Order: sequence, then C-alpha cells, then structure tokens
Amino acid sequence: MHCDRVYNKIIIMKKFHLACIALALFVVPGYASAYLDPGTGSFVVQIAIASIAGLLFTAKTYWGRIKFFLHGFSKKMLGQKKDEHR
Repeated sequence: MHCDRVYNKIIIMKKFHLACIALALFVVPGYASAYLDPGTGSFVVQIAIASIAGLLFTAKTYWGRIKFFLHGFSKKMLGQKKDEHR
C-alpha cells in the first residue's frame, strides 16, 4: 500500500517536471536580437556571488538543526541495522 503511494507521487513529480520543461520551451523565444553590454556580465557575476553568500549564510544559520536532524537520522539507521542482524 505504501509503495503505491510512493509510486504515484513519483509519477506526479515526473509529470510536473515534464510540464515545466514544456512550458519553458514554449515561453523562451527561438531567436533574440539582443545586445549584452559589459555591465550585464558584471551583474550576472554579482548575482552568482550573492546567491552563494546567501546559501552559505543560510547553511551557517541552520547548521545546528541540520546536524541534529542528520545525527538523529543516522542513529535511526544504525538502530535498524543492529536489529536486522539479530
């Protein structure tokens, strides 16, 4: 029963991803006559650096919670493995 729900969820996610890709292909124009000046390139670099800095700050902020979650998860996995060997 649980496997059926997981399988259905996977199918729904695959359909969603396919719909997103199809939408992106229809929205993006095939040919664009556009000029990108040097300021645009530096803006893209600035966005990339800010995104990385934001990601690192968020990871630092929530590191305790992440570590607690992973530690609890590893204890559960180790406990299950010990029970399987008995």
